[in-house]
Amino acid sequence: MNLNCIKTVLVGIMLGLFLGSMGCTTTVSGQDLAKEYYNLGNAYYEIKKYKEAIEFYSRALEFDQYANSAMFNMAYSYIALGDSKKGIEILNALSARDQGNASVLSLIAYAYHMQGEDDQAIQVYGKILGLESENQDAIFNLAIIQWKKKEYPAAETGFKKLLAINPRHEKALYSFGQLLIEMKNYQDSATILSRYIEMKPEQAKAYLDLARAYTFLEQYNRAIEVYENAITADVNLKEAWFFRARILLSKVEDPDKGYICLERALELGYNNMTEIQKLVDDCTASKLLEQEKTRVFALLKKKNLMPSTAGQKTETPSAADKPATPSPSPSPLPSPAATR
Repeated sequence: MNLNCIKTVLVGIMLGLFLGSMGCTTTVSGQDLAKEYYNLGNAYYEIKKYKEAIEFYSRALEFDQYANSAMFNMAYSYIALGDSKKGIEILNALSARDQGNASVLSLIAYAYHMQGEDDQAIQVYGKILGLESENQDAIFNLAIIQWKKKEYPAAETGFKKLLAINPRHEKALYSFGQLLIEMKNYQDSATILSRYIEMKPEQAKAYLDLARAYTFLEQYNRAIEVYENAITADVNLKEAWFFRARILLSKVEDPDKGYICLERALELGYNNMTEIQKLVDDCTASKLLEQEKTRVFALLKKKNLMPSTAGQKTETPSAADKPATPSPSPSPLPSPAATR
C-alpha cells in the first residue's frame, strides 16, 4: 500500500472517530469543533484533496470565525486548485487582521505571481522586506521575478544581497549563475556555478551551464572537462555528450573522440535540429579533414538528422548560446500550518 493510500485510510479513520464522538456528547464547544474540522481539512490537504480540505476549513470557520490557521490553509487550497483570485481574497481579509504577518504576505505575493501579476507580486515582496529586510524567501523570489522581467541590475543586486546573508543558499547560487550567463558575465558565472556544484555535485544539468560559460570564455579544455563531469553524474545526459562532441569536433579538433561522443548523443535520442545545424556549420568551417567531416555527416544522415541546409551558414541563434528561460517559482506551496 503506497503512502497516499495509507493517508486516505487514516483520513477515513479520523472522520469516523470524529463523527462517533459527535454522537456520544452534547457538550462539544464551538472551538473544539473548529479544531476538529481544521484537523480534518489538513488531513485532506496532505493527500491533495483540496476541495474536501476547503469544505472542512469552511466548517471550522463557521464555529470559529477567527481561526486564522484555517483561513490561511484554505487560501493555500484554493491556490493549489488554480483559483488564485479566491486565495488572494481570503488572504487579504486575513492580512487586515494581522498586517505584519510576513507568511500571509508571502502567500499573497505568490498568488499574484501565479495569476501573472508580477508587478503586484513585486510590491508585496517590497512590503515584506520593509518588515523583515533579511527575509531570504522574499529576496530570492523578488530577484527571480525581476530576472523574468529582464530587470537584470535589480535581480543581480537581489542575488548578491541574499548570498551575502547566506553564502550557501543553493537556489540563489544556481539562479545567479544562470542570470550572469544571460548578462554575458561569463567569468563570474563560472565562479558562482562552480560554488553551486561543489555543494550539489550530483546535479548533472548544472554542469551544462558551467560548461557553457567556459565555452563562451573560449576555455574549451575546461568546458570538455566539465562535460565529462556531467556525464559522470548522469551517463545518459544526452546534451552533455552532444556539446562535448561539438567542441571536440569544431574547436579542439579531436575527431575520433568527437565522433564517439556524437554517436552516443544520438543513440540517447538527441535530436535538437537547431543545435545539429550549428554543429554542421561548425564542422564545415573547421580544419577537420574532408574524410572526417564526411564521417560526421554520414552519421547524421544515417539517423535522418542531417539538416537540409547543410553547408549553408545559418544565422539561427543556437540554444547553446542562450541560457534557459528563467522559471520563477516563488516558494512551492508548503504543507498546512501545524495544528494549533
